[in-house]
Amino acid sequence: MWRSPTFDAVLGGDFADGLLMPFLSLSEISKLESSHRYARRVLLSGSSWTMCACRELLPRFVMECPSAALRGSREDLRGLVSSLRTAKTALGSPPIVVSGLGMGQRLSAAVNRARTSAARHLAAGGSFAEVVVTTFRFPSATSDSAASRAPDSDIIISSRAAVAVGGVQQVWELKLAWQAGSMHLGARPRRRAAQPAPVTDDADEPPFVVDVHSVSDHLMLRLLDVPMQAHLGWVKGKGLCSVPFSRAGAMDALAAGLTCVLLLRDAKSVKLSSQSAFGVDAMNLDAPRRAW
Repeated sequence: MWRSPTFDAVLGGDFADGLLMPFLSLSEISKLESSHRYARRVLLSGSSWTMCACRELLPRFVMECPSAALRGSREDLRGLVSSLRTAKTALGSPPIVVSGLGMGQRLSAAVNRARTSAARHLAAGGSFAEVVVTTFRFPSATSDSAASRAPDSDIIISSRAAVAVGGVQQVWELKLAWQAGSMHLGARPRRRAAQPAPVTDDADEPPFVVDVHSVSDHLMLRLLDVPMQAHLGWVKGKGLCSVPFSRAGAMDALAAGLTCVLLLRDAKSVKLSSQSAFGVDAMNLDAPRRAW
């Protein structure tokens, strides 16, 4: 097979990933790829094309990983891009960090499952269903911090994620709280000055419910049907919160940011008085309430 040291040096190594591809557009890379069959072979075998495609087609996501973690087929990349390109992220949030093609594929799959559930909800007569990708960061939760050695009664609280509920009718701020190996969700509406509280037909009816699906190797979080209402404080939905490896690894993952896919939808037929339907366990925690 014909080989070229020039192609190998320029397109196949760290030079391309670090100094060439970050400055090329997809159309320019396509022209480079079509210039010679060996150029095409080198580009397809490396990660430069994937990095460029993700940068240009997924502006709300950032690939931060070794180049080897981005190697995959174009079919894999096409499925990832088609799913994440139209994904909504939390209002005003920085780009979502994706640590490799594998994480991107898991995130894409989670988004697709949430969209399927949203479509099913709307088909059943729901008034709204939104899928949002966000990252909750827990600044105090590092493996070498006091939080990792704190008693289970202590609470570690995440950053806020602002989401538009029911289109743009109302903006809510969501937070996660970690305590004793469990994760709880809290929310409050963001109101402008002199904006009145929202009026509902039934005071016991939650404005919306949330499903939370984490995309992480170190913490598996699956919360279902968590009812969100400002007066509830912190609420635990039915589901799973599991640390598959070490607590220290989970704390580092929380500090770096727990990427989650949220499904928000109305719950007009659900009454909070029937808490068994949600598996609700509302915590009476003063510290997290003060943190708002």
